[in-house]
Amino acid sequence: MLSSPITVTINAVDRVLPRINNDNYSSVYRLKWTDNELTVTIRHSYEGKVGPSQMERHNVDMVHNIVDAQGVTKTYQTYTVFRFPRSSAATVSVQDVTGLNAWVTANVAAIAAWES
Repeated sequence: MLSSPITVTINAVDRVLPRINNDNYSSVYRLKWTDNELTVTIRHSYEGKVGPSQMERHNVDMVHNIVDAQGVTKTYQTYTVFRFPRSSAATVSVQDVTGLNAWVTANVAAIAAWES
């Protein structure tokens, strides 16, 4: 189990999110401040029938809600999903996720500007 709280750094500011729920292979972390709410949900599951083709699925979802001066909530969502055969070690997926996240981090501004 991950420790609580978790720290997510956004725009050079550490946001410390305490765990607010933990059950059934998932955890939810949340922090509220001024007009912001940041929630990180981590879920684990299996896909398919038990056997060599069954997949492990791991999902990390971050939702950032910001209420503007007019009282309108704007929602920003970022998530990652990775899957691999239950019958194999996670090593390749861990390496793939690490590599892809580094590439996305280096190119996120271009991607947000619709470059592909």
